[in-house]
Amino acid sequence: MRNLFAGVMAVIAVGAGAHAAPNVEFAVGQCAAKSDAKERLACYDAIAAKLQAGEPVAAAPVAAPAPVAAPAPVAAPAPVAAPVAAPKVQSEAQFGAETLQKESRTTAGLPEQLSELHGTIAQLSLAPNGRAIITLDIGQVWRQIDGDTTPFRGKLGDTVNIERALLGSYSLTVEGKTQLIKVRRVR
Repeated sequence: MRNLFAGVMAVIAVGAGAHAAPNVEFAVGQCAAKSDAKERLACYDAIAAKLQAGEPVAAAPVAAPAPVAAPAPVAAPAPVAAPVAAPKVQSEAQFGAETLQKESRTTAGLPEQLSELHGTIAQLSLAPNGRAIITLDIGQVWRQIDGDTTPFRGKLGDTVNIERALLGSYSLTVEGKTQLIKVRRVR
């Protein structure tokens, strides 16, 4: 049951906009309150289907308690709001999305990842431990990792290529030179 609830909440986090979260949370709570396992699962499935289709999730109407003295006419349920266009994915929603496969990234509204970046060295300095700190003309700052003890041989104005490497690391090479250093982005 916890895995199912966690799965539904994951779908909520990826598929729902910030404005829809209270309705989704309330609807999930209504599903959780169902005592019959088949009804509860069907309720969760309905929420997931709406989220995947980009439709708003409205909580099931709750019947108002009847007054004790005399029965009151049942009020018509509140009109359901028209579907709202899905908002642009916020930066918080992108956290960790770099690990998603291409199909999942597209579905989540995220751009494809670049595999490499080219730039020109606009500023070059050394950290106290002798590692290179490289500022590119596009404003990014990359630092040679502590585990790489190779002295950097690039100079101002050199064109560099930064590529994704294994295990989330990055390799920097200077155009026309065979040297490769491991770097991480600091700004």
